[in-house]
Amino acid sequence: MLGRGHHGIGARHRAADRRGEGTGNPAEILLNLTTNALKFTDEGSVGMSARESSPTTVEFSVRDTGRGIPPQAMALLFEPFRRRQKDRDYAFSGSGLGLSICRKLVEAMNGELKVETEQGAGTRFHFTIELPIADLGVRP
Repeated sequence: MLGRGHHGIGARHRAADRRGEGTGNPAEILLNLTTNALKFTDEGSVGMSARESSPTTVEFSVRDTGRGIPPQAMALLFEPFRRRQKDRDYAFSGSGLGLSICRKLVEAMNGELKVETEQGAGTRFHFTIELPIADLGVRP
């Protein structure tokens, strides 16, 4: 769970790395999604989770309690060079490539990046991918 406030940002990690060779890197996607969530969460929290649904299938999720994504922005959300303007200071942040890259990375791992949002209540990005169990070379 990540939180943002006057005490800074903290992280907690509880999952073992069992990725096999030749897979993409979910950590890169999660870092980008979490960074975006922190940008648009002025108050509240940002959480990240991973849940195994089978020995090789994992659902990753980043959820925030930020302002949510306006309906008119949803159609272009994953388009390259589209940036969301921050309401309070009208400053643009980032190049507008992050979500587009995340989507392509998830698709390269045979997954689909999905988003659920509610204005004023927050947003959840999530994807499910299959990760082969790493061969650690240990033999009985």
